[in-house]
Amino acid sequence: MSKYIITYRTEIDGLRAVAVASVLLYHLGEVFLGRTLLPGGFLGVDIFFVISGYLITSIILSGLQAGSFSVAHFYERRVRRIFPLLLIVVLSTIPFAWLLFLPAEMQSYANSGLASIFFVSNFWFWSNDPYWAEGLVRPLLHTWSLGVEEQFYLFAPLLMVLFYRLAQGSLVWIFLTLSIVSLLAAQWASREMPQAAFFLLPFRLWEIAVGGLLALGGTQLAFATEKKLASVLPKLGLAMILASLFLFSSSTAHPSLLTLIPVIGVALIIRYAHEGELVTACLSDRRVVWLGLISYGLYLWHYPVLAFAAVLIESPAGLHGLVITAFCLFLSYLSYRWIEQPARRAESVPLPVLLTLVGAGVAVTSAFFFYAAGDGVRDRFPEFVLTEEAMPEQSENYRWFGDTDSEQRIILVGDSHMMAIAPELKRRAAEAGYSIAFAVDRGCQFILGARRVDQRSKRPTHCVEALQQARLDFIKDSKPATVIIGGRLPVILEESGFNNREGGAENRMRHFIQNESGNLGNIRARRAFIAAQMSLTVDEVESAGHNVVLLYPIPEVGWHVPKKLLSMVEGRWQQASAIANENPIQTQYKVFQQRNQRAYELLDSLGSPRVQRIYPETLFCNRNSSGKCVTHDDEYLFYRDEHHPSRQGAVMIVDLILKEIAES
Repeated sequence: MSKYIITYRTEIDGLRAVAVASVLLYHLGEVFLGRTLLPGGFLGVDIFFVISGYLITSIILSGLQAGSFSVAHFYERRVRRIFPLLLIVVLSTIPFAWLLFLPAEMQSYANSGLASIFFVSNFWFWSNDPYWAEGLVRPLLHTWSLGVEEQFYLFAPLLMVLFYRLAQGSLVWIFLTLSIVSLLAAQWASREMPQAAFFLLPFRLWEIAVGGLLALGGTQLAFATEKKLASVLPKLGLAMILASLFLFSSSTAHPSLLTLIPVIGVALIIRYAHEGELVTACLSDRRVVWLGLISYGLYLWHYPVLAFAAVLIESPAGLHGLVITAFCLFLSYLSYRWIEQPARRAESVPLPVLLTLVGAGVAVTSAFFFYAAGDGVRDRFPEFVLTEEAMPEQSENYRWFGDTDSEQRIILVGDSHMMAIAPELKRRAAEAGYSIAFAVDRGCQFILGARRVDQRSKRPTHCVEALQQARLDFIKDSKPATVIIGGRLPVILEESGFNNREGGAENRMRHFIQNESGNLGNIRARRAFIAAQMSLTVDEVESAGHNVVLLYPIPEVGWHVPKKLLSMVEGRWQQASAIANENPIQTQYKVFQQRNQRAYELLDSLGSPRVQRIYPETLFCNRNSSGKCVTHDDEYLFYRDEHHPSRQGAVMIVDLILKEIAES
């Protein structure tokens, strides 16, 4: 292996600028325009991975060849580079979370914050279902990529030292093998387990290893043929990157073999860029280099700023995006000038001081996150504002509770709306001497042969045919019972979130129902499929000797009820109930009827005359004022968000269910 000397290359900072600008444009479009400005902008993270692999391997390799490499010094440099600004960004999010997040959101945020400062947030976000929390209300979601890199940094120097001493000539083959194995694993996982492929190191390692191979191979032009190609290949590399940024989208299998396109593009620039060449000159422009120099800060700051702006700004628009961008650039420059640069210099911040400050920051931040993760700091808000979020564990499915010898049996089947009432039904049914079981799952209504798929990628979620069949098998294997089937039917028939036409409109829906073949090409075909399969589902349950109860849709609201109330109260906590009663949060009953017309027609057509039908609308609509659907009374909120019932809402629905069942 030839002598390797690492030198500063301005075009590398130029590539960093391309990476961070891509990510920023991607997220700005999603938040402030409702569409993607750069559909493949998420590939900026992949560009960072290749650059990191190249630079880190270069640093380790040059130290090993010079005989001066120190693992301890390597880790010190990583701490100086990563920790100070990360801790400041994380700490700066706490006041906003304190003011804006309800208890459940605070718990999620606290857990993600704890994972972030210990560089395992990629595991945390992978293991938590995004159905419950869209990315931009999780201000530390972007730290998953730091987790991937830090996990690589943890073992890379140790392994390189080991193999350098034992088999120096094999380093290239080791990196090449890692690249191939990781890439093949990513190709498989992008289809079979896309969340894991996106977030976890084993499926991202190949991108970092490609950068390592570049470092191991050197970047000097050794052959005349390479010199002839050197003027062409950087241009080809940039073209591959730009094409990927515009042609990739969230529906593209990623990371996968297709991701080789931007990764090879980056590799071509790193390998063949040289002075006097056009791409190198563009990437070395002082304005581009400046953006690259502040890229770490810009990456860290932009996402929490966007997350909280999305909460604070009622109707985000393009002008807001420009102001937010300028603000992020300003924060990033200040961070680079006054935090990043001093922290990297031992003469400015001696190691004992650095470790003391970092240790104190980690301790304080961890202590807060441990505290907040407990109950979401509920005592920040009056009880009237708060709603219980009692949701059963998935492990409670397919088990019997209560008096298991009872002849009175209930099986509750459906999606998150059914999950929301499950704990109260379990408690009350047990008190009444029932035996009860669940077959409930988030985002998955009971429709045989149906799967829930992502609208863009067409990839199925966890809700697939096998899960539907498992529910039916459990029901068929059970003794005769009352099977309650329900869920948020309007959202899959209309394929849209609820708009109450008074300013409360949900974000666009990201999933729809599809058959196993995936050939239902329009909403009319999907509606027909849903109707046919729901009819089959009810018939199968009835034919197995069970009584069927259809729980009709729970009225949707459109507003996040607790947050709507908080915005009305404006800090006057003790007056929350009075303010809500003076200006009740309610929606038009006619809007509910129009939204649910197709759902009611379908449910009315299902099953035999023996099927029992229960209407939650009688609890919430035309209750206190004609033509209105209400969301609270003098003591309680009935909803915990835009459409899920709170614990009190669940109590009301369960009372109605048990009353109707007892009278049948």
